[in-house]
Order: sequence, then C-alpha cells, then structure tokens
Amino acid sequence: MKPVKRFGLIGKNIGYSLSPEIFGHIFRREAVPYVYEIIDTELSLLDEILSGDWAGLNVTIPYKKAIIPLLDALDESAQITGAVNTVVFRDGKRIGYNTDIDGFEFLLSQTPESVRRRALILGSGASSNTVAYVLKKHRIPFIKVSRKPAPGMLSYSGLDRNIIERHGLIINTTPLGGPNHRGQAPPIPYHWIGKRHTLIDLNYLPRPTGFVEMGRRFTPHAYDGLPMLVAQARKAWELWKKSF
Repeated sequence: MKPVKRFGLIGKNIGYSLSPEIFGHIFRREAVPYVYEIIDTELSLLDEILSGDWAGLNVTIPYKKAIIPLLDALDESAQITGAVNTVVFRDGKRIGYNTDIDGFEFLLSQTPESVRRRALILGSGASSNTVAYVLKKHRIPFIKVSRKPAPGMLSYSGLDRNIIERHGLIINTTPLGGPNHRGQAPPIPYHWIGKRHTLIDLNYLPRPTGFVEMGRRFTPHAYDGLPMLVAQARKAWELWKKSF
C-alpha cells in the first residue's frame, strides 16, 4: 500500500470549501490513501503550518499574497500575478504556483468568442490579477472596477450604460455574493446588461451566487466558478505528483 500523504487548503473562514470533496474524488480515482484537510488559520501561523509534514498545499482567501514571503521560490505564474494558490514541496523547498490561471482559462474557453472583445473585471485583489493575466494572454482588452480605483481603473459609480453595453464579458473577482457575503452582489447597473452579455463569478457558493442571481435577471449567460475550482485542482494535482 502506498504511504498516506497529507494535503490541505489554507485560508480563513473556509469551512464551506468543496476542495476536500474534489480531491477526495481524485484520490479515489487514483486509488491512493491520501487525505485532504481544511486548515482554517490566522496569518501569524502560516509559517508554522508550512513547516508541517505536507505533500502539497492549496491557498485561498485571504492569504494568496501574504504567503509569498514565506516561500523559497515562485513559478512564473505566481511571479507575474503576485498570487499563490498552490504550494509544491520539492527538494526541501517551498515553491509557489498559481493554478487559478489554468482554472480561469478553462472558464474562459467556455464563453462565446463574441463576448471576448472587451471585459470588465470587478475587483482589484489577487484574483483580479489572475483574471487580468489570462485576458492579456488572449489579447482581450479589459478594465478593472474597484471601490478604491487606482489609475487606469473605474469606480462602480463611474459605470454607465455605454461602458456596460461595450463590455460583453463581466467577471466578478470580489467575495461579494460568496459564502461569507451571502445576499450581496457587486454594485453595478445590472439593468443595462442584456442577453448578449456573459457574466462569470469566481465564487462558486452558494448556488446561485449573488452575482449570478442578479445577472440571470437580465441574461441567461451567468455562471459561477465551480468549473474553475475543479480545473485548478486538477492542475495542482499534476504539480504535486511530479514532486513525489
């Protein structure tokens, strides 16, 4: 029998996560006796946790940026986006990757080409950088929208009918409408969204998320981030297996 290996997800207030179910399915498919744990912790304990006997770790909110100084090296994906969601332990080193890139690329591939001409990214945190990286890769112009916009971004109050109508793809990277912010949604003028729009929420719970629920009042093309979660998990598993 193969030795038991331990994997886990580091975050805060993440008891809702479906990652244990997803990796449980992967482990059963691979016929390996591995375990996957939720590690709901404080920022001050991250280094101690990383020093444990882990075969691989995932990282989620709010630590995708905070964990970077505790790592020995970063893959190009993590360097460019400034976000880590997967830690690989190889040759005694902690190496950070961003497999959310693979996850969002899969989500994007499911959208019609007609909506990929211009995109709005709601939010300006770590996840927004991941989405921006993928959109740049596919040469899709985008604008970020933030409560506290930096130069080159828009504020929510600055969204008008022309902007909404010109951007057929709208992506929510904020936690609004997700498990810890139920009953909320990003404050955009939904009434200017039409059937030609496609909305993507990186949140995947509750179903529907607040953003998806609001969006579906105006377009049938509003989707949550569950397929992204599954796709990024598959990529993380590929990386971990190479390090065994």
